Amino acid sequence: MREEGLIWLDLAHVDEGPGPYCMSFGFDLEPLILSIRRCGLINNPLVARNDQGGMDVIVGYRRILALKTLGWGRVQCRDLSALLPSPLERLLFNLYDNLTARTFNDVEKGMILARLASLVPKEVVLSEHMPLLGLPSHEPLLRVYMQVEGLEKPVKRAVAEGRIPIRIVRSLLDLDSDSAKMLGRWLTDATFNFNQQSQLIEYALDISLREKKGISDLMNEEGLADILRNPKVKGPQKAKQTLETLRQRRYPRLCRSQEAFKEKVKRLNLPEGVMVRFDPYFENPHYHLEISFREGRALREKIARLTQLEGLGGLGDPWRENS
Repeated sequence: MREEGLIWLDLAHVDEGPGPYCMSFGFDLEPLILSIRRCGLINNPLVARNDQGGMDVIVGYRRILALKTLGWGRVQCRDLSALLPSPLERLLFNLYDNLTARTFNDVEKGMILARLASLVPKEVVLSEHMPLLGLPSHEPLLRVYMQVEGLEKPVKRAVAEGRIPIRIVRSLLDLDSDSAKMLGRWLTDATFNFNQQSQLIEYALDISLREKKGISDLMNEEGLADILRNPKVKGPQKAKQTLETLRQRRYPRLCRSQEAFKEKVKRLNLPEGVMVRFDPYFENPHYHLEISFREGRALREKIARLTQLEGLGGLGDPWRENS
């Protein structure tokens, strides 16, 4: 049944997956469901006929998902087949309609760029559409965004929510598929901050190359896998334990030196408020003594105690024999 461009669309025949013009990912459907339940459908979805004789959703993808969740069997839509005859016109119509209403997340930007790249020359995407999305016209960056939609769903969700930045996505995409999936799992199951995400990938890649072992095999080893599986350890602590385990494996001599130096300092039994600082990589040949005090008398007392400490003269580079 049709009236002034309006048609009834059978929702059972509408695929719930994102169609060729969809640019929505990582959204919360509940507010829209609540709105429709209370006020009804305010704006009709916009659709157009495809080459297979079916209907593609141009605008209103989330509305249709909400209606299906609410149990609607059909919905009245506006048919734009004649008004927007080409796929490019339909995609741009949706793009500009969304630009006025919201900000796209990085997964949605990737969806948009990938769809545009299949319809217009790459140079046009770089010069016109990337700036439209607030992105620099940079071809390597375009390649990264165009691959975002192919990531594992948990990783995509983390990217959409801003928990994994696009620079980390680029690092994952530089790896083989199995390695990217494995590290993506770690990034989503444990709570790594942005710097820790870079460290995880760097450590795993370095160890993999040095030991000639696949990253998937490395991260599946019992000691590491147990960290991820442990339900008693919270996300941030899992990240910390994972990085420390990988760090010790990547830099065994350095870690032994750090622990040996800390043990030496501990045995000194320094006065309260006195700390020995050292370069964690031992690249600076000098160590630093930090004294916290309130009055000059307290400072004098601490200095006096320091001069009487046994073992102070043996404090130095942990890998050298003391004289």
